[in-house]
Amino acid sequence: MRTRPRVLLDIDGVCADFITRALKHLEPIRPGLSHDDITAYRMEIPIGLTEAQTALWHQAVCERGYCASIPTYAGAKEGVARLKELGDVHPVTFPFPGSPWWILERETWLQEHLGIDPGMAVYTKTKHVIAGDIFIEDTTSYLVEWRKHNPDGAAFRMRRAYNAHEPFTHGITVGDWSELVREVETVLDLRERQRRAVYDD
Repeated sequence: MRTRPRVLLDIDGVCADFITRALKHLEPIRPGLSHDDITAYRMEIPIGLTEAQTALWHQAVCERGYCASIPTYAGAKEGVARLKELGDVHPVTFPFPGSPWWILERETWLQEHLGIDPGMAVYTKTKHVIAGDIFIEDTTSYLVEWRKHNPDGAAFRMRRAYNAHEPFTHGITVGDWSELVREVETVLDLRERQRRAVYDD
């Protein structure tokens, strides 16, 4: 019987700052942009990339070394360390389409930046099929679908400019890693007290 909570953790957009790395690459053709200028999941749309420019950028993302060079979000390393104290953390993510290097580099990235054993990772787009107690994600639709299949789980959305306009009533939206850790601690503490109350009865 599983006793420690299972924490499902998205990587890109939550831990890995894919946008900042992309903007660095795109600086020569789209200078002066910031993270909050990306107001859509497909970031080429709000910054006005042509089809040809998008294809060249995607080609660069698939090159060796790109995934390894993605920075972490502020507080991610410390936040993940705390989550690992609270439960078993499983990255639930998927590789950039067409990249032969992504998974290999992501596994090293997980170890070096977050101290996570790559063997704990699950690579899938159908995240709702993975059972867990906690799911942390930036894509609203994934969270909604996950809650439908895991009604007893707690869903946490990391707020970004590209998801802030979307309604989310299936869980808790947080603005940064400090708030995320506090909210997860609160939820897990409440569940533990409820479990003990049932056991005592």
